[in-house]
Amino acid sequence: MATKPQDFIERATNDFAPGVDVATVDKNQDPKSLLFGKDVPPPTDAEPQDEFFKWDAEKELDGQKGAFYVDVENNGRTERFWGKTRTEVTKNLAEGKKHANQVLAETKAASRPRQPDMKLPFDPIQRKSPRELTPQEIMALNDLPPDQAQAKIFEARTGYSMDDVARSIALQEENRQQIYAATVSGEFISSHQIDFVPNQGNMTLIDSWLKDRKLPVTRNNLEIAFLELQDKFTKPVEQAAVPPAQEFTPPPPPVSPPTRPAPVASSAPGSILSREQVATIQSGSLSDARSVIQDVFRANRGR
Repeated sequence: MATKPQDFIERATNDFAPGVDVATVDKNQDPKSLLFGKDVPPPTDAEPQDEFFKWDAEKELDGQKGAFYVDVENNGRTERFWGKTRTEVTKNLAEGKKHANQVLAETKAASRPRQPDMKLPFDPIQRKSPRELTPQEIMALNDLPPDQAQAKIFEARTGYSMDDVARSIALQEENRQQIYAATVSGEFISSHQIDFVPNQGNMTLIDSWLKDRKLPVTRNNLEIAFLELQDKFTKPVEQAAVPPAQEFTPPPPPVSPPTRPAPVASSAPGSILSREQVATIQSGSLSDARSVIQDVFRANRGR
């Protein structure tokens, strides 16, 4: 049988007297001078730093300064596992490996092509072809007890045995209870959208509460469990109030005032302006255009 190697703690306590189960200190001993609560010392000759376990004297871990760590390469990136002792680093490393294996297994299962199911996940009740009893079978019924004779006749006429019918009724009753429980649970969750989080933990609390008291899943029992378990539920996260949207009325588009009156160009008989006046208004200076318009207004008032 292989001899178990001694770790650092075992080597450090080799000099202790055998039979000592409890460490004692003097009652007047200053607690600050004891080892309890002190930082982990850096590696020494008894526990040297090697190429695998490394020591960081500045790392603070759980309120303690100084910690061991291990770097592991993983697909081009480095994962670092910390611990106050080498044993703790090893445990963290093992947990990380376990988690990585689970993720890898789930990834492989998800990428694996699905295979069709060749049978149902339960054994369906098989029905035989209904038939008429033969004369020989009818004569044999006289030698059977009444209940067995009745079962033979029932199975021949329906194709199902008495046990099949009893099992079918039990399954139907179980399905009816499950459908009812799902219905009332949905109504309960719908009515408590604000004050109840329907996560796995909260639903398990209600289910355990009902099972411990041997109570069925009814709407009334769910409400009672909800009131009893208020302090144990995961509370919903309060949503910050969103201010109502304010209606915004855009300002009217700016309107540029005309630099001069729009002339009416017309050469038809009875026109107010002549061609020369129109040309003056369109291409002349502002003072000339104003004079033409004033002359036209005076002429119209004198008519």
